[in-house]
Amino acid sequence: MGACIILETEQIGPFPGENSLIGPVSIAYEQVFAPYHGWTIKTAVSTALYTLPSLARVLKKLNESEASAMVQMQNYVTASAPVIQYIETLFHSRESGDVVLGL
Repeated sequence: MGACIILETEQIGPFPGENSLIGPVSIAYEQVFAPYHGWTIKTAVSTALYTLPSLARVLKKLNESEASAMVQMQNYVTASAPVIQYIETLFHSRESGDVVLGL
């Protein structure tokens, strides 16, 4: 999930002023989760994308401006990077638990 949020954050950045989250969320989903989902789940996600609120609506609910939200998202990306790296190492490791935990 964290990787998806990071990808989404990276995808929103290049489209300043764009009000739709469908594109960035769709790209993040395709890169992170779609390879592991079958046709049924992919179809459900594709349909659900059209229920996403606009970026303006999300920012209003969060009481944030686009600039302040980007700062918050960058802070999240920076703070979560070590945790995500650890989880990826754990997930991809075929070694013993001692190796994964660095013991």
